[in-house]
Amino acid sequence: MTMRIAILMLGLIVAAGQSAQADLIGYWSFDGSSGADESSTGNNATVGSSITYETDVPFGTGLSAQNYAANSSNVVTVPTSATLQSISQQLTVSFWMKATAGANWVRIFQHGNETDGSQTWLIDRFDNTFRTNLRVDTVDDPGPPFVDGNFNQNIADNGADTIDSTWHHLTYVLDNGAWRKYVDGSETSGTYLQGAGLSNTRDLYIFGRNGTGQYIGQLDDIGLRNDALSAGKSIAIYNLATESALAYDLGLVEQLFDVFDEVLPEVTIGDYRWIKKGGLSGAAGELTQQPDGEYALVLDDAGFGVVSIPEPASLTLLAIAGAAVMGRTRRR
Repeated sequence: MTMRIAILMLGLIVAAGQSAQADLIGYWSFDGSSGADESSTGNNATVGSSITYETDVPFGTGLSAQNYAANSSNVVTVPTSATLQSISQQLTVSFWMKATAGANWVRIFQHGNETDGSQTWLIDRFDNTFRTNLRVDTVDDPGPPFVDGNFNQNIADNGADTIDSTWHHLTYVLDNGAWRKYVDGSETSGTYLQGAGLSNTRDLYIFGRNGTGQYIGQLDDIGLRNDALSAGKSIAIYNLATESALAYDLGLVEQLFDVFDEVLPEVTIGDYRWIKKGGLSGAAGELTQQPDGEYALVLDDAGFGVVSIPEPASLTLLAIAGAAVMGRTRRR
């Protein structure tokens, strides 16, 4: 009976973990020199002949992907799937990019057929600027609440420049007619006409698609979700990656989100064990280092987040060090 209970509990834990990853429908780190999807959904990509893998990455170790040729057959292609088609009224895309200016409106991501007014989303260079843009094509919703759609909505074209030969992190969030854009953790926001949503049966193209309008540059740590990531989590992705002692990629960040969402009671990543905690000070998404060297990450406006706590071995060393200090003090 004890063994059966243990097996049942293990099954529940595994199922909970899979449920927690359901909203992350694609994760491509390129660390394996391939287009393998590291989420639980199996959205593996085929990689075109002009894609190379580089050790130049924005943080930590691993590889990034680079495109060096403008040809639509050479892009990274994710075949259509049920999970890609589930992107409708909510979407989150996060990624690192490094590029110099190419052609105007050069495509970075494209999901949908942008030429016929059907439901499409894409990310591109905004005209001849050094910023990126999110374009949303929607159609009128034929039923209640009869929400209007609109073709060729260029939104989220503001924020800091990101096409300047240095690494930048971007996160785009669409949420039922509202959008948010994060450039290196800094937010801008606005609205768009959502219509019947974004669902379509087209493949997802990474590094462009529209004819020869390919993105020439590097991408890394791409995450795609069919939900709207909160502001705190959107900012946290950047802050956790750029903290030199952590340098967490999206896969590790997702583990912290699981702890915050109480899917996991705790998680150990390298030298740090993380638990959920309330009563934290700071803005949502803020990461701070404590006097003892541990970290606190606020993830919502109510002061809840995750904190790292010393491992038992570290606590033992601290106790030994404390005892030594006390001994020296007494001998004096």
